[in-house]
Amino acid sequence: MEYRGMNGNGRNSGTRKTHNGGKNQRKRSRARRRRRMLLGANAVLLIALIGILVTAVRLVSEESENRSQGEESEVPAFVSVAESEESNGAKNPSGEESFFGLEEDAEREEADKAEEAEEQTKPGGTESQELMASENPMASENPTEPEKSTEPQESGNPDDEASESEETPKSEPESETSEPQEPAKEPQPEVTPTPSEPEESTGYEQYSNQKYAWWFVRMENHEPSGGGEEFDISRYGGYYRNQNVQDEDPVVYLTFDCGYELGFTNTMLDTLKDHHARAIFFVTKSFIRSNPELVIRMKEEGHMVGNHTTTHPSMPDLSIDELKKEITECADYMYEQTGYEMDPYLRPPMGEYSERTLKLTQDMGYQSIFWSIAYKDYDAENQPGKQYVIDHFATYHHNGAIPLIHNTSQSNMEALDEVLTLLEEAGYRFGTLDELGSAQVQ
Repeated sequence: MEYRGMNGNGRNSGTRKTHNGGKNQRKRSRARRRRRMLLGANAVLLIALIGILVTAVRLVSEESENRSQGEESEVPAFVSVAESEESNGAKNPSGEESFFGLEEDAEREEADKAEEAEEQTKPGGTESQELMASENPMASENPTEPEKSTEPQESGNPDDEASESEETPKSEPESETSEPQEPAKEPQPEVTPTPSEPEESTGYEQYSNQKYAWWFVRMENHEPSGGGEEFDISRYGGYYRNQNVQDEDPVVYLTFDCGYELGFTNTMLDTLKDHHARAIFFVTKSFIRSNPELVIRMKEEGHMVGNHTTTHPSMPDLSIDELKKEITECADYMYEQTGYEMDPYLRPPMGEYSERTLKLTQDMGYQSIFWSIAYKDYDAENQPGKQYVIDHFATYHHNGAIPLIHNTSQSNMEALDEVLTLLEEAGYRFGTLDELGSAQVQ
């Protein structure tokens, strides 16, 4: 019997052929994978080389650009990567001198000369810094220094107005401390101080700013108190009592200082209303802000409301502009919150004043009001007591008196009714400050 397809060993020859064909196919697959891996590796290397070349070209371009801006000696367009990175503060990591193979001696000498020129021009500095300094001499100076003549000083010295006007012509000598180059003139319009306002913000330097604290001398037998005047305050619209009263018309001018509220003012207003007595209340901005209804009541019941400044500062410690702001801001705020204009009278906080502050206050249309009767009633934690207040008025009342009364005093609130009764029985009427002289806020 014949078996086709079988070899002499009785095995199927077709099976052997199939088995050999599978081996060959696996070999070809492995070869293809190796070729793909080699191609991929080559591609990565090629990309890396391209990146290195691009970086080298960029560094060369930057170096060339810096050298052209600095107007230094011309350097060859193609320099070594080592030189490019050195000029930018970096170190060549490859250690190779150049990717371009430019090793001509002439080019090397020119590059060396350029580097030596850099070091001699400005030791320790980079070329870009040197270029910046040469184009802008102001860059090496303090940019805020020329502005000292235009910004208000924070020292609190009222001589600021005078110093500002004196420093105005000094705004241009910047070239004394900078290189005499044309670009130095360009920034000048930015630092030229704005001219000060004529007459309104200058001229007060001729008035002394020596600070004084108001004081007075109590007299016996109801004689008028003596004022502690270091100069004649009436020249600047200042008063501490009415010196033009008549014996047959005794008068007292009730004045209240209102820096803040402790709950006593409404009761005091009730007492004044019961006695048909008019008074003036000197208020700060904070008092108006916290108690606008009290200010409105004061005006509606016929009282005056005067200026006690915005923040209750010592006026001689302020500049002219700061003084103006303290006064006008308080008055403007009262009108905004209550609809009433402030009356043209001002009480200097803490009684501190100078010839200059009185002159400025007068120029703004105010009269400065001091006092001829006072006692320690301002410390809420250490009150003198109701009887002390009554006895003090009984002892020191006098014709034309201007007593200082603090609205934060419980003793004042408790004694006010009896004090007003005492004064009425002594023949006094309660006058208003417009009897002292005309004044009008400007």
